[in-house]
Parts: sequence; C-alpha cells; structure tokens
Amino acid sequence: MSTVIDKPNSSRNESDDSVPGTIQPLVDFAARPRANVTALCAILVCGLCARAALWWAWNGQPIQIVDAQDYHRLAVGLVETGSYLTPDGQPSSLRPPLYPWIVSQIYQVFGVENDAAVRAFQALLSLVTVLIVYRLGLLMYSDKVGLLAAVLACFYPSLLGFNNLILSETLFTFLVVCSTWLVVEGLHRNTVAWMIPAGAVFGLGALTRSILLLSIPFLAVFLLFAWRGGWFKKLSAAALLVAAFAATIAPWVVRNTQVQQVFTLIDVMGGRNAMMGNYEHTPLERSWATISIVTGEKSWDNVLRQAHPEVIGMTQGQLDKAAMKYGIRFVLANPVLTAKRVAVRFFNFWQLERTLVAGAQQGLWGHVPKPLLLSLAAVICGGYAFVIFLGIFGLILAPARNRRYHWLLIVSIAIPCLVHSAIFAHSRYHLPLMPLVMLFAAAALMQRKEIWRHREKWGFKLAILCCVVLMLGWARELVFVDLAHASQMIP
Repeated sequence: MSTVIDKPNSSRNESDDSVPGTIQPLVDFAARPRANVTALCAILVCGLCARAALWWAWNGQPIQIVDAQDYHRLAVGLVETGSYLTPDGQPSSLRPPLYPWIVSQIYQVFGVENDAAVRAFQALLSLVTVLIVYRLGLLMYSDKVGLLAAVLACFYPSLLGFNNLILSETLFTFLVVCSTWLVVEGLHRNTVAWMIPAGAVFGLGALTRSILLLSIPFLAVFLLFAWRGGWFKKLSAAALLVAAFAATIAPWVVRNTQVQQVFTLIDVMGGRNAMMGNYEHTPLERSWATISIVTGEKSWDNVLRQAHPEVIGMTQGQLDKAAMKYGIRFVLANPVLTAKRVAVRFFNFWQLERTLVAGAQQGLWGHVPKPLLLSLAAVICGGYAFVIFLGIFGLILAPARNRRYHWLLIVSIAIPCLVHSAIFAHSRYHLPLMPLVMLFAAAALMQRKEIWRHREKWGFKLAILCCVVLMLGWARELVFVDLAHASQMIP
C-alpha cells in the first residue's frame, strides 16, 4: 500500500523527485513565485534595529571567553607582525586562519582591539545570511516559506547573541548557508559553473572551521548522483567543486606544511581533538571539556608522551598526526565504549542552547538580574526547541519541491553532526546549521494544517518519536549531568 500523501490538485511535474511517505510541496515546481520585496525589507529593517540595540547594549563588555581571547590575540598579532604566532612568538597553525584575519583587517581600519567594529561587521553579515536563507526558501519551497525562514533566521535568539562575541560562529554560519545556496542554485539552473564559487566558499568555510574538509568528499559524491545530465556533466560539477575548494585552501596548506614539517591542511586541532574524545581517560559526559577537566598524568598530551616518547620535540603538526593515530587505535580497540560515547555526544551536539545563558550566569558580561536571566533562558531555549521540533516535522513531512534540494540539506546537516559525535560535541557547534534547520521548520509551519490532517500516517508518528527522544536526551543531560556537576561545585 502506498504511503505517499498528495495535496489535492497538486502538480507532479517532477514526480520522480517526490519523497515517499511525505506530504508534497505547497507549490508547483513550474510556478515561479514573485518575492514580496516589501515584507523582506521590513524583516531586514527590524532585524537591523534589533542588532543595533544588542550592539549598543554589549558595548564596553570585556572579551571573556577563552576562544574569543585567542582569536583577538591572533588578530592583534597579525596587525603588529603580519604573521600567525603562538603566545611565545612561534609560527602557529593551531586555529584556522580566516576569522582572525578578518578581525585583523577590521582592526587595521578601525583601530587595534576595536571589538565594537568587529561586532558591527558580524551584525551586518548576519543580515546577508538572512537574505540567502530567503533565497534558499524560495528555491526549495515558495516565497512564503522563504519569508518565514528569513524571519526565523533574522530573530533567532542565539544567532543574535553570537553576533556580539569575537567567535567564528557568525562568519561560519554565513559561509555554510552561502555555500549551500550556491549548490542549490547550480542544481536549479543545471549550470556547472556555479560549482566554482560554491567550491571557493566551501574553501573559505574550511579556512574558518576545518570540519568542512570532511564535507567536501560527500558533497562531490552527492553531485554525481544529483546532477542532471550525462556522466560528463556530473563529473564536471563534482570536479569543479573540488578544484575550486582545493585552490582556495592551497596557499594555507603550503604555508602550514612548511611550518609544521609535515603535510598539514587547515589546522593542527583535528588529531588532538580526535584523541581527547577517544582515549582511556575521556569522560563519558561533557567530553567537550576534556582539555580542562582531565589534567595532570591523565591529560591527553601526557598520555601520548608516555606511550610515544618520540613525540617530545615534535612540531604542532607532527604531534597532531601522532594524536590522531592514537585516537583511531583506541576507537578500533574499544568499539562498544566508542559507540556509547558517540551516542552521548550526538545528544550533546543537539543539546539546548545554553552557552549565552551560562556565560551571563557566570558574570562574563556584567551583572544580569535573575529575572532577566530566567527570561533569557526561556527565550533562547524555547526558541531552539520551537525551531528544532518544527524542523524535524519539516524534514520528514514537508520535502522541498525537488528531492535533490531536500537531500542536500540533510547531508549538509548530517555530516558535521556525525563528525562532532565521533570526536567531541557541544551545543555551540550546531548553531551554524540552524538556518538550514529553519528552512525545514518554515516549511512545516506553512504546511501545518496538511501535516495535521495526516497525523495517522507513519511519517507523523516518526516525527513525534524523534521529538520525544530528543526531549529525553535533554532531560537526561539536565538530571544526570548538570545537577550532578552543580552538586560537585557546592562546597
């Protein structure tokens, strides 16, 4: 018995692209809806006002987060010396280069340590992300879905907050959304030339967060199956994407390899992260904090030196390669423990967004009254729950008008999630993927009546099950991890 649900009078111009067991898209693929320019401008103007208010409220706050301090230090070093240096003045490959370089360019123009200028840049860049989200929604669904997704992206609480932190989230979010749009645009136009800017933007994304290195092979394979036309066109699309990506990162790869005396791509964090998430002393809970909570003889670097004394005196890159090998060997030798850790980290990745609330509670941005803190927690965590639940329903029950676009979003979300689950995961790492989730959420909102009418179908029950499992994961984290951690902190 067929489980495909069709809307009455809906056109099936691309019936081979329908997703079995789901409700079909709102609009005919051949219908090209005209953008509501007035509504989009209103969204952007209101978004600009909200960002300006937060920018003003954040003025004068010191840079407190350790990662932010490191980005700031690298940017100041670039202004003063033109080089990426460690605190002791040695060439560094510890972090990807693009974000500190952009911060340094802003410092060059507006003054060294002018973090207010950086925050203003990020606020404006986030509005460009909103525009791209709208375009993606229009291509994938309709102008109404595009506008609704733009509203969600424009006023999403965590994204608004991270605009004011000297962290790479805002830039990386833009690059993830932009690269996804360029691929969708190329698929929509069936023009392989679009894969050149797509590959270049993916390269810039990898130079911001090296995790995108692992997405490129999967995306290239995806294009071989998804691109319309013969094998020559399919291979051309995949090859252009990979070539543009490789050309973008090549200068930094050459520099890193010379500095580290071993082939090094973007940074020297991958191996040590893999080991910190996968060795004998990695905690099952809060493994993302291994570097700070596992110290002394049990720390990853001390364990590595004890097992392999030859790592003493190695470059950062050589040490990273040794750590990667150690982590892989441990995973292969302990499959059951690894599977358990991966499951826990999967829920860590999709945990409630509490980074900003935790920072405010710790006084990182001055005194925040308790009623305001509770309100912020409700808005941020509630906003995330609203979007992620709707996104689950949209992913399962509201496919894009073309299933190639639908699967592209799934791949773009799944690969970073799986990689972080295999190494170590924190809720902060899912934030750049949320605009893609919002596209599914907006589609579910627009089709809510149709979805509810088919609540007896298996897809609806699957969506409910996924939401319940996610909530149980949140509850487990709160009861068995957060409360236990808080009790240990009480003298």
